[in-house]
Amino acid sequence: MTIKFLMFVALVMIALAGLNCDLGINPLLFDGPPVTGTLRVDAVGSVFATVEAVDLGEVASDVDKEIDSIKVYNITLQIDSTEGTNPATTFSGSALIDGDSLIDVVGLPLSAFASERSIFDATITGGPIFVQAGVSRLIAILKSYGESHTLPVVTIVAAGTASTSSLHFTIKLRLYTQLFLPPPGN
Repeated sequence: MTIKFLMFVALVMIALAGLNCDLGINPLLFDGPPVTGTLRVDAVGSVFATVEAVDLGEVASDVDKEIDSIKVYNITLQIDSTEGTNPATTFSGSALIDGDSLIDVVGLPLSAFASERSIFDATITGGPIFVQAGVSRLIAILKSYGESHTLPVVTIVAAGTASTSSLHFTIKLRLYTQLFLPPPGN
């Protein structure tokens, strides 16, 4: 049994080396806590705009070790708390991060986001809905953590128009990350 186990370990190590993974460079990684920007919309008409400050520093707040780098692995959108809004409502609009478009949608039903969905999901009608400029901006902000060891508060703006008036809903944008620690001895 010991020889079989050693052969298994050797095969796993060879496979990992062949995958060109970061295991040898960054042997420890953690999922960062999801950071949520919650934007509430309560509008009498069919036009809406809402702003929220989101502290990206929350990504690293639960780790008491030095962090080497932070990578984004998903950004999601969910629209809930829609009581008082016509269920057939569709909307068009954008979400921006520090002025760069992160999401653009045209004529999508609010119900398409009743459950949390990735903005990179190509099955969303008219999707994917992400805009590369905003995603690149977010990646650059997180990449800067390696030099400054701090993350800023960013401004998220959601604005658009809806097919009906009397709008009441909550937009939740969530950022999911992985935190890489430096290799031992650094």
